[in-house]
Amino acid sequence: MAIRKPIRRAITVVVAFVFAIALIEGTLQIYGAAARWRSDAEFRNAGADGRPVVVFCGDSNMYGLYLENPEGAAMPKQVEALSNGEIHSINLGMPAAPSWVVLDQVKRGLTLKPAAVVARTGINNTWQIPPGEGAGIFENLIIVRMLRLKLFNRSVESKRNTLGPGGRPLDDVEFKIDDKRSEMRLAARDGGVAPFEIRRPPDEKVKFDRASQKMRDDIDAMAAACEKAGAKFILASYLEGYHLDFESIRSLVMEYEHRPGVLVADCSPYLRMAVNGASAAEATMPPPPRELELARRSYLITRDCHPTALGYAIEARVVAAKLAEAGILKHYKSEDPLAPFAKAEIEIPKLRQLATRFAFEVIAKPGDKVSLVAGIPGESIYKEVNIPIDYKSLQLRPPAIMPPVAPVADAGPGGRAELVIPEKTLNLLKPGIKMIALIERGGQFGAARILITNTIDWRPGR
Repeated sequence: MAIRKPIRRAITVVVAFVFAIALIEGTLQIYGAAARWRSDAEFRNAGADGRPVVVFCGDSNMYGLYLENPEGAAMPKQVEALSNGEIHSINLGMPAAPSWVVLDQVKRGLTLKPAAVVARTGINNTWQIPPGEGAGIFENLIIVRMLRLKLFNRSVESKRNTLGPGGRPLDDVEFKIDDKRSEMRLAARDGGVAPFEIRRPPDEKVKFDRASQKMRDDIDAMAAACEKAGAKFILASYLEGYHLDFESIRSLVMEYEHRPGVLVADCSPYLRMAVNGASAAEATMPPPPRELELARRSYLITRDCHPTALGYAIEARVVAAKLAEAGILKHYKSEDPLAPFAKAEIEIPKLRQLATRFAFEVIAKPGDKVSLVAGIPGESIYKEVNIPIDYKSLQLRPPAIMPPVAPVADAGPGGRAELVIPEKTLNLLKPGIKMIALIERGGQFGAARILITNTIDWRPGR
């Protein structure tokens, strides 16, 4: 009896765990089915008014994740708006979709007999396992994909935002997951929008090559299916091109630039152009100050690399030009993709020390979350953002000073946030300390747009 009771208890725990997983998975599946049902109404009516249909397929970067109005502000409807109603756009994009799911979207979209299919894919291949591999049928479970995404995000944190200003690499940087194993290495090269190459250690290279090959196979199948159906096929790169995996995917997409039956809409260079100076000519100039770089970037892309509505406006112009080249948009007059961004008034949050040694003021926008960071001259990464001070050195010198050095504050109605350093932390600060504030705007976690203020010297005598 003494042995059976623990066994029964263990069986009860296992059954309860399986039931909880099944309940969560069922809820997620029902939610997904409901979302698909809502979107099917437009799908069923596509082309009813006689306009050419253009189907857009992809992942969250096509769907419009984090937008307040994804139906209207994501790239597909912005392309339709640029056409002045000449086409009817259908957005089949789905968050977390890898290339094999995007291929299914393309096949589904072709049942509408569209004039063209625009597809973007790749980044989700880096953390998902194709059908028949890994956990087999369990790979189709939403909860398994969510777990893989969480693990992938953790592995990426060590190598994100490690490029220098303007997306340029630091000199021969070696990225590490830990102190023992090299993750990736950047080496300078001449020419090109991104003047660096990516070198991966053998184990990482095998993993990425496998994901890339699946991506190529699926893109080839998309192109073949479109050709058979008589639809133009346009392959778009991601707007994000700073991070290593996105840059690798862009290189793969550009392999199709001269492939018969494929038109490439290369969106990636325009983020760098905008960040570096809003024109192709200025993009070759020295990078701007870090606070201006991040301010510009925040208008176009979120913390986890999804376009804002303005970012999609740039992408829409790149894709519209390709649709015009394909003869589908007959009346579209091509314009500089960066034209919408050129009209944006870029504001950099301001930091200043108040009349006391412990109080600081940031002028930003209402609702911004503001964190104050202390450090010494140098560079470091805080909340996955390169900042122009070294706060880690303060952590290594006992007693450790951990960021943020003041409680996180919300900017009030006028955009003002006051940050007060607690006396316990204040007594640890020494002369020569610099201060900077990091701003999270418009959302939480991955949805936030990230900015930083100017850097100031802390004046202990005030």
